[in-house]
Amino acid sequence: MFGQFDQKAKDIVYIGEAEDCYKRLKQHNARKEFWNVALVVVSKTNTFTKAHVKYLEHHCYFKAKEVNRFEVENDTVPTKPFITEPMHADLMDDFDTMRTLISTLGYPLFEEVHAVKSDEEKLICKGKLADATGAYTDEGLVVYKGSLANIDETRTAGNWIINMRQKLLNSGIL
Repeated sequence: MFGQFDQKAKDIVYIGEAEDCYKRLKQHNARKEFWNVALVVVSKTNTFTKAHVKYLEHHCYFKAKEVNRFEVENDTVPTKPFITEPMHADLMDDFDTMRTLISTLGYPLFEEVHAVKSDEEKLICKGKLADATGAYTDEGLVVYKGSLANIDETRTAGNWIINMRQKLLNSGIL
């Protein structure tokens, strides 16, 4: 499930599994207010077992945490069930398909932001207590990790700058 909090800069995701998706979404609708989109992954051949689904939930949760493009809003950490090596290989193939489809739908949950190659145009911002690099990508302006920003606003900063800076601070980005 995907959504937003007004006070955070990153979008939010909840990653879960269910045997009855409709029933589970109704439960979440009653308790979780942040979400406005739910993506459901199913097997077209109906061959996923509980172990398959639990493993995918576990893998997706940790991959989303690793990539860190969305705030993961799960109350509990999914457990990792035992699966065989051939089952793992099949599930990683399923995961690659899921990653591509979810990203294509506009939710790059598992897609890492890559640094600009040396032959691409890199942007540099230097100023009072600021030293940042970044680049324009298909997703907009990406500021690279390790960049420094001036935390204090100038007295002429507009409300949108103050609000965005507060969201970035709340999300741990600044």
